[in-house]
Amino acid sequence: MRTHRLVAIGHNADGGDGLLTACLAVLEASAQRTGTFRLDIVRLDDRTHVGRDGSTAPTDLLASVGSADAVLLVAGVHGTADDQPFAALRKTIVACLDLAVTICPIRTLSGLRSPIVNISPLQLDWLIVGGIDAATHPGHDEHGPRDSDLGTVRDSWTARQPDVERVLRHAFQTARSRLRKRLTVVTRADPLNRGMAMWRAAAEQVAQGYPDVVVDYAPIATLGERMIRHPQTLDTIATSSLDTDVLSAWAAALAGPPGAFASASLNLQGQTPALFEPLQSSALGTGIDAVCFPIGAFWACAMVLNHLGEQDAAALLMQAIEALSGHLAASFPHHGGDHLIEAVTEFVVSSIQKEVG
Repeated sequence: MRTHRLVAIGHNADGGDGLLTACLAVLEASAQRTGTFRLDIVRLDDRTHVGRDGSTAPTDLLASVGSADAVLLVAGVHGTADDQPFAALRKTIVACLDLAVTICPIRTLSGLRSPIVNISPLQLDWLIVGGIDAATHPGHDEHGPRDSDLGTVRDSWTARQPDVERVLRHAFQTARSRLRKRLTVVTRADPLNRGMAMWRAAAEQVAQGYPDVVVDYAPIATLGERMIRHPQTLDTIATSSLDTDVLSAWAAALAGPPGAFASASLNLQGQTPALFEPLQSSALGTGIDAVCFPIGAFWACAMVLNHLGEQDAAALLMQAIEALSGHLAASFPHHGGDHLIEAVTEFVVSSIQKEVG
């Protein structure tokens, strides 16, 4: 029987520990249902393994993370501020694993509706491939004195062509593996025009090796409108780290309620484990209560299984998630908080056990 080592890290504050318990329950149910593999799970919590300021992580935690086959990171509130300990711990793990690209599948699920007013239900099926900081190496910043009326601020962003090409090559390979074989590369027309010009030039060069992929280029300023008015023209979307979080959060808001989607961050060199998490935990901004909407965390678990090569188990879990989304409003109208998470976990586990593999 195959054995996979999973490091699972939960945020003890804000209910993340209960959400992590739910994730592990559906993972174990998936493994037991297929009967072809087992999970060796190392469960950690961020309060035990990182300082209150989140600035450092001990060697034993990084060693555990580095030796795993996959890492699951779950917070009770997604989209927390950048200076929060959990966000700092995430950055430490990303740097330790040298993660280069984030994958965000955005797909309409039955029963889920966009929270945006007057947006009709859309049948969306997109995959966002975005570079992350490990690949683009943010530069230094400078600012003038706080008490100066003429204070100045300067940010620099350094991109290396080999890293950009590596992200784009993965985006083209991903587009080639999908039915429509279509890739949209996000561009910019702003003061960062030199770096983004290199991004487009690299995309045009990489595209020569993928003649079967239909590629087009879209300015970030117009992509939001295109997502709404012409969603059928989009399939795989490649973007730099500057826009990954913004685009993934916007796409998720069009497809369904916040908290219903997940992401994977990959090394691309196959030397370290991948990091999986509910999508909004990688985006900054307003906090999303994941305990009241755990579908994104369960979707992250399905992505873990798929990454580990357990496609049958991943498919069973996704079927259970889609069954949950279709019955959510009708079956759990009076649940909330911990009661909801217990009820939906029981529903998903039961669905997995009943599925025919």
